[in-house]
Amino acid sequence: MSNKSQQRVINYLASLGEMAIQVAYNDKGFTNRTYNLKDSYGSAVYHNGTLLVDTIRYIGPPEAKSKRLGKSGREEVANFFREYSPSSKDYELVVIASMPYAGVLETGGGRLKRKYHVMVGARSLMERVAAAFGAKLRGLGALKS
Repeated sequence: MSNKSQQRVINYLASLGEMAIQVAYNDKGFTNRTYNLKDSYGSAVYHNGTLLVDTIRYIGPPEAKSKRLGKSGREEVANFFREYSPSSKDYELVVIASMPYAGVLETGGGRLKRKYHVMVGARSLMERVAAAFGAKLRGLGALKS
């Protein structure tokens, strides 16, 4: 594949990642109190096992710093992307809400009486993307860093 073709694939995946986090956030079922969870939404493209830093996307500018955790959602997602180990040596699009409690909200675990949409709103988009690329969707939902 030519460099120009590779760059088109990378740009397309970055755009899809940005779209997926926006869809997930727009479908959220939680109320923003601190905005840390909003700040932890992000997407990034990896190629040949390497994070392509210019493909990192967020939902707007950072809005909060967690008093309890000592760091913001933006810091959580940035740490996740730095520490993530891709499962593929090809292209990999990662879409995440990385605050530690995101998964609890999505599954309704702990003392919660109900589940809250965090990432599930992007499920159908990500399934279509995976099918279009003949790829596998490894997981969908909020992940913990």
